[in-house]
Amino acid sequence: MVNRKQIFTIVSIIVFVVLVGVGVYFYEGVGMRNSHYIKLDLGPSVEFLTDSDNIINTVYPCNEDAKIVIAGENFKDLDIKEAINKFLLLCVKTGYIDVTKSDNAVQISVSSGFTQVLENKIYATCNKFFQDNEIYAVIAESDADLALFRQKKEKHVMSIEKLVIINSILEKTNEYNFEQLNKKNESELIDLLEDLHAMNNNDILLEQYGSQKNNLIEENSDKFNAHLSAITNESKREFNSKYDKYKKKETNKYESDFAKALEEKKQN
Repeated sequence: MVNRKQIFTIVSIIVFVVLVGVGVYFYEGVGMRNSHYIKLDLGPSVEFLTDSDNIINTVYPCNEDAKIVIAGENFKDLDIKEAINKFLLLCVKTGYIDVTKSDNAVQISVSSGFTQVLENKIYATCNKFFQDNEIYAVIAESDADLALFRQKKEKHVMSIEKLVIINSILEKTNEYNFEQLNKKNESELIDLLEDLHAMNNNDILLEQYGSQKNNLIEENSDKFNAHLSAITNESKREFNSKYDKYKKKETNKYESDFAKALEEKKQN
């Protein structure tokens, strides 16, 4: 029979474990965060850092395609929903999202004090954009990416969100190695990333990529305008009835290894 002393011991152990967990939670920067990290990858890959109210502080193009898309654009001080809608529309206008095809895909990566809440908000924003514009597109979440999960396990990283940020920093600078970054918490990593984002110069992007961007918009304008003009209330009802089934069917191949699936899409 369990006596009071044993019960007290058991309760004390449980309380200790909970307190340790809470301590790790806050140390990792998940519970207390001034900045939020959001990454959208759909070919053009872009990062946003927001304040605690989800207002854009910085934006960074992670590859050449993204530099074309955001050249000459100002995202600062936009709400994250406005920024996402603006970025997705620019991807449509430049043809990186093809309104006539059903193999479009975007991967969402989020790190914030309330990751799931913000991730759900971003997922819903992307989903509404694709529904309103009748675009077939898979929305994948990085924490469901099996390739990232394997890397997280192999590298002994606390979370996939932290792994995404570490990889992002390593892509931008050789000042740190993986082990050094892994010792930092997510808030410290985002501070580093903010400094790297500050190096992005939109005027230079416009000068280097502006004409290429304008050419892509001009090339895709007829297709884009024809697609928009064909949208009616009836076509929206028909699209919505098919869209959920489409996502269920197509999502798995992007969640097993998004980067690989995206590369295979480019080659086809």
